[in-house]
Amino acid sequence: MNDVRFRVLGPVAVYGASGPLRLGGPKQRSVLAMLLLNANQVVEEERLVRSVWGEDPPPSARGQVQVHVSGLRKLIGKSAIVRKPPGYLLRVAPGELDLELFEDAVTGAAADRSARALRSLRGALELWQGPALGGVTEPLLDSEGPALEERRLAALERRFELELELGEHATVLAELRRAAGQHPFRERLQAQLMLALHHNGDSSEALEVHARTRRQLAAELGIEPGPLLQQAQQLVLRGQERDAEPVPAIRPAELPHDIHDFTGRERELALMDARQRAAPDGAPSISVISGTVGVGKSAFAVHWARAAGTAFPDGQLYVNLRGFDPDYEPVQPAAALARLLRALGVAPERIPQRQDELAGLYRSVLAERKVLLLLDNAREAEQVYPLLPPAGTVLVTSRNRLGGLTAHAGARPLPLDTLPATDARALLENVLGADRVAAEPEAAAELARSCGYLPLTLRVAAANIASAPRADIAGFAAALSGRSRLTELAVDGTGENAVARAFAVSYRALGAETGRLFRLLALVPGTDFTPGVAAALAGVTAPEASRLLRGLTAAHLVEEHRTGRYRFHDLLRHYARERVGADESPAERDRAWRRLAGAYLAAADRAVRLLGREELRLPRTLPSPEGGVAELGDEASASAWLDDEEQNLTAAVRQAVAKGPFPLAWYLSDSLRLLLQHRGRWLGPRGTLAEASHALDRARRNGDLEAEADALMALGAIENSRGRHEAARRHLHAVWAIAGRCWPDGADSRWPCPSATPA
Repeated sequence: MNDVRFRVLGPVAVYGASGPLRLGGPKQRSVLAMLLLNANQVVEEERLVRSVWGEDPPPSARGQVQVHVSGLRKLIGKSAIVRKPPGYLLRVAPGELDLELFEDAVTGAAADRSARALRSLRGALELWQGPALGGVTEPLLDSEGPALEERRLAALERRFELELELGEHATVLAELRRAAGQHPFRERLQAQLMLALHHNGDSSEALEVHARTRRQLAAELGIEPGPLLQQAQQLVLRGQERDAEPVPAIRPAELPHDIHDFTGRERELALMDARQRAAPDGAPSISVISGTVGVGKSAFAVHWARAAGTAFPDGQLYVNLRGFDPDYEPVQPAAALARLLRALGVAPERIPQRQDELAGLYRSVLAERKVLLLLDNAREAEQVYPLLPPAGTVLVTSRNRLGGLTAHAGARPLPLDTLPATDARALLENVLGADRVAAEPEAAAELARSCGYLPLTLRVAAANIASAPRADIAGFAAALSGRSRLTELAVDGTGENAVARAFAVSYRALGAETGRLFRLLALVPGTDFTPGVAAALAGVTAPEASRLLRGLTAAHLVEEHRTGRYRFHDLLRHYARERVGADESPAERDRAWRRLAGAYLAAADRAVRLLGREELRLPRTLPSPEGGVAELGDEASASAWLDDEEQNLTAAVRQAVAKGPFPLAWYLSDSLRLLLQHRGRWLGPRGTLAEASHALDRARRNGDLEAEADALMALGAIENSRGRHEAARRHLHAVWAIAGRCWPDGADSRWPCPSATPA
């Protein structure tokens, strides 16, 4: 059917060329609405049934859904709704659905603070013709209505924010009063009303808004005002003017450090230069750098990217997709997009949850910017597609060739082989000196062969020889020769292999303290670590940990990929895990982990306090640990620390919940929940749903009612944020049931629970 338009932002409706079409009753409207909310996607028949009848459908429900679909086909065209098992798909073209127009306008205005963005937001909000999903059944309205209303309110708050920034305080005041009155617990609206009143000359009423909101929050929710209301109060008290200057665009510079003596690869570097010169305008230039583990893919990409940095005036972005990390699932596109948006300066509270919205905002932010994007350690093309910018240069490293990117995104492959013999010798000369290599040419050639011509193992071997001036190349080469070569890259932990022998020579050359730190660092659950983390693990001071890390860096056993942040190569981390298992007792490994978990908790608690997120905390039966993995002095440092450590904190929570210690694990999980709430999110880089579910299971097995209630509250909040309100209601009712078990007479409803089993 031509010229069709669909509406869900108000009464559900369909418009043809001559006006509105006659829809059936609430059930048919619900089927249509569910298809529209998932336009161009298959909607399972079971979801359509639930949207009409809820959790208790009649036996004839599937048949009735088919009747309603048949009626809709007659109305809007047989080809519009297609049967695709296990459900149906409604084809909607661009511009036909009001919800899509709304989301496009809001996304386009997200990174803009101009009058143009304000006009876009006003137009988006004018698309709402009353409460969304008018005329549908109650189950659908209950499940989908709140999420749509939340999107409208978020856009309205953004519009108010821009109006205040552009000086329209008097114009916006009346509408702000109504919105704040209708939503007394939305702190952003209350803060905006305070600012509008203040700039309109009524500071006393602005302070009364703060006092009234604080009373309501305390009486109804038992919490104190958050940072937005606190900041608004301070601004009014100081009588300061609101800064209406637009926030300057951030130019990210995220590339890891280059290897200072990078050697060889002249042909491949020249090829990359040629590709850059021929890069098309208006589309990304994509190169897939592939090769075996240890061949130097990441080092090559970083080296070329840093040399070409001046060609990218809008910045360089970096994401480690962890496609081959044995301890973690590959980074999902939604998590990578959220991280990239934060790097590009988008405020955390403006970052959406859904992947399609994240991708839309990402493309809008980069629409007129030329950036370089390095996507390291990709496992498959599906990880990469959503992250491709509208223009600029993209480097993707992978052990796989990622042929899908070549076929569907125009990527060009650049496979890396092991180093040629001449490059391998040049690398040894750079580390050891040309004279030393010239004195033992045959031994140097044998060393290169024993190292499989792999840059990683060559550098480790050369660093070991360089650290012992009287050692000869021949002796080291002899130690490596034997039953197999380093090209046998067994990394599955079974048996002895040549890679382990190469690392073992360097490991044995370390001093006792440095060697101990090397193996203990294998206990770090996250992807990288700081001197503070190393200090907690080893039980030493931060300066001492820094000294030991410098020794490990000089031996090429860890790398400082950013200033003050270190990481292992995958092979070296595997070897460190073998050593910590063999050279440290279970008791010492447990003590080191407990020190690290306690230090993470101390820093997380400090960040929670600085960011003003201490409401609804899990009560402590133990005092908060002292120290921490970082020095945090103010809100800015706490926020920056969270930027760097969010993935590591999530990994630490997962490990603590799995292996203890308890109740510290619950406290760390609780602090992470509050820190994510501060960012307006319920999902971490892996999704805290999995962590909360695991925590719930462990709390029940431990018989810890307080931890069980905390996990249930987290699950309820996560499900509510995803629009799964029935599931959220079940979790929160379970919290209420726990309260009834703790205080059956209702005499005292405060934690701690007097009947909780000690952990």
